[in-house]
Amino acid sequence: MTHSSPPDRWQDLMAGYALGNLSAEEAEELQQVLANHPEMQTELDRLQETSLLVSESLSDAVPSPSLKNNILQTARSGQMPLAVSMSRSGSRGLYPVLLGMGGAVAAVLVMALALDNYQLRQQVQANQDIITALQQPETRLYALEGTEDAERASGSLVINPTQQEVFAVVQNLPELPSNQAYRLWAIVAENPDPVYCGQFNTLPTGSVTTRWTVADEVCSAEVSQLLITAESATAPPIPAGELVMQSVL
Repeated sequence: MTHSSPPDRWQDLMAGYALGNLSAEEAEELQQVLANHPEMQTELDRLQETSLLVSESLSDAVPSPSLKNNILQTARSGQMPLAVSMSRSGSRGLYPVLLGMGGAVAAVLVMALALDNYQLRQQVQANQDIITALQQPETRLYALEGTEDAERASGSLVINPTQQEVFAVVQNLPELPSNQAYRLWAIVAENPDPVYCGQFNTLPTGSVTTRWTVADEVCSAEVSQLLITAESATAPPIPAGELVMQSVL
């Protein structure tokens, strides 16, 4: 059976659904699109997963309807391409999900950047560099889970190999003292030794949204595993502290 092409606004509908911003008529239209194109359900599921992940990082912050509309309009603007491939890769079932539906995922992730305790830190336009990074087809999304030492922790890492940037969204990970830091390590199949990829700390709320540039190209390559440990902030780049988070295999 041959299905007709999905409507041009299918991405708008999916972005609106993930942001909880669809009218009853639009929700019905989306259901019809999914009925005619069941293969798109996987794309919607992945977008919802990303939406849930970053929304949890906002803690109690609730975006206003006007903010949601502004973000959605940004996703719909011509500045964002509407077709970027999404696929799973890695022989060990490694999650990255290559960021597809560039505008839709970017809209959800920009929400995490735009909010801080109910106040808009800056206009969505000021995050254009982040949006640009999220549009790159080689950008990878890694889901993070807490270990026994941080069972409630969760989050994600977005890595842009082109710019060698890491964008981290973490929640339910206790803030460390000022002389300590959470360090990110990458493991590749050719080298079992963890490679240092930068450090950060969470806020008193136990969450953080941050990004940084990595010096070692290994950190932005396709890795086998990503680890986060609690370390001394001034210690040599050798993992010695407790493992608190790791990428989902």
